[in-house]
Amino acid sequence: MIHLMKNSQKRAALEFRQFWYLIKHILPKVLPLNSRNLFRLKNAIRDLRSRGGIQAAGQPMYAQIEPTTACNLTCRFCLNRHLAHPRDHLLYEQFVQILNGLPGLLAINLQGLGEPTMNKDLFKMASEARRRKIYVFTVTNLNLSKKMVCKLADSEFDAINISIESVDPEKYAWYRRGGDIRTVVRNLKLLGNLKKKNGRTFSVGIWTTMTEETIGSIESIFEFASQSGVIERIQTVFLTDKASHVSKYEDALRTQQIADRRAKAKKVRAVLHFLSRKYGILASLVEGKCSWPWSSVYINAQGLLSPCCNIRNRDLKWGDVAEGNIDRAWYGTEWDKLRKGLVTGKPHRACAGCPYV
Repeated sequence: MIHLMKNSQKRAALEFRQFWYLIKHILPKVLPLNSRNLFRLKNAIRDLRSRGGIQAAGQPMYAQIEPTTACNLTCRFCLNRHLAHPRDHLLYEQFVQILNGLPGLLAINLQGLGEPTMNKDLFKMASEARRRKIYVFTVTNLNLSKKMVCKLADSEFDAINISIESVDPEKYAWYRRGGDIRTVVRNLKLLGNLKKKNGRTFSVGIWTTMTEETIGSIESIFEFASQSGVIERIQTVFLTDKASHVSKYEDALRTQQIADRRAKAKKVRAVLHFLSRKYGILASLVEGKCSWPWSSVYINAQGLLSPCCNIRNRDLKWGDVAEGNIDRAWYGTEWDKLRKGLVTGKPHRACAGCPYV
């Protein structure tokens, strides 16, 4: 692994640059300061101030909404193939209902356990979010047809992120069964060319899941991003070792779980800082204490709510878009129990074995 930078002030500066990047892109969404936008800003402040409390003070300002569970790949770390309903599609009408029920939203990620572009209404959803001045992005494996890449390039997304674990053809194919890194390279080039040709402003990033096998080769992702001429940001996350996920992993993947996450996170952030400066590409590691239940919500392709994307079990009902009152669930007893568990160090059973607790 590259020589580790140990200057904590420089690492803090890297995190600030990430924070400022998001602020810079979201702030225009709340201008001018009319009554609706003032509500969204005040709601975001309430969310941030209530973190660490037992109750949420505001509505969610961020939502991850799953357009579909259908997928063209069978990635080894994804729980998609274990779903009882493997091909659910969120209806456009449900999406509008979600937006109507969450007026405090500043940002939306249209992505879940499936390939988002397999929902025929995906681009219509992005347009509706954009119309409401909500920052909207998605994550795709980019193993797509040329026609679909053209649709992506002409869509209303503020950002399009590509999921890649390795740029080595064999390793890529091992993690993302059915995928081909050469297809990704070809489509990424097309996406960049169309963005330039059409004068579009969406940003393009990479999202990567790190394992013990890939953690030492992160620079190859930066090299790939730099050579693409279009990648602006790299977001990394460790392979989750939440018990509900690990139980579904194959033996070959279990051996790749990150050992000593806290120490590794410190080292990886130092490496990301070094590489970010070297290649001029922003980078971050999503790791640390959970803050989701105070500001964010996950809604799956069936319209069911949950406190985060890692809580997939439905023995507890966290809320249903079809019932019409998302607030009732968000401010409900079960969500408060979950927040209290995170605050007191006695996690809710839904959070059992989660590395972010």
